[in-house]
Amino acid sequence: MPLCGFDKQMLDGLSAFYNGLAEAVRRKSIRQNITIVQAIEIELREMDEFIAELPNLNDDLFKQKLIGITHYAQSFYHEVLKRHNETKEDINKIMETIIKETRSFLYMIDKMYEERFRKMDSSMKELISWINKGEQNAPVRI
Repeated sequence: MPLCGFDKQMLDGLSAFYNGLAEAVRRKSIRQNITIVQAIEIELREMDEFIAELPNLNDDLFKQKLIGITHYAQSFYHEVLKRHNETKEDINKIMETIIKETRSFLYMIDKMYEERFRKMDSSMKELISWINKGEQNAPVRI
């Protein structure tokens, strides 16, 4: 991955994190007798409150980590809600699909950066242009 190197363990960890998010809202929905959509909405509100308070955290490194991981979690939940609203598909199926697609998306970004863009003077600009074109959405086995 540009700027950090990349390894299969990272993909495994990020997928496991999303799986944990999916499981957390399933448990919350059962425990509180609410829908998964309602559980996600609660989680998103709490994350928004958390992000709003993070500027008050004194440790800049912890702040950066917490902002990054919270944004990653929010992106999962927002995408789940967006797809559910658009398709009315089963929300559990949507979460599983997003986990697989995100893994493939990150893999393709790393692969294309290494194979096509790394040696270019404007490698990051070209990589973002490629992402914007949607070419990374081609099916890939990992």
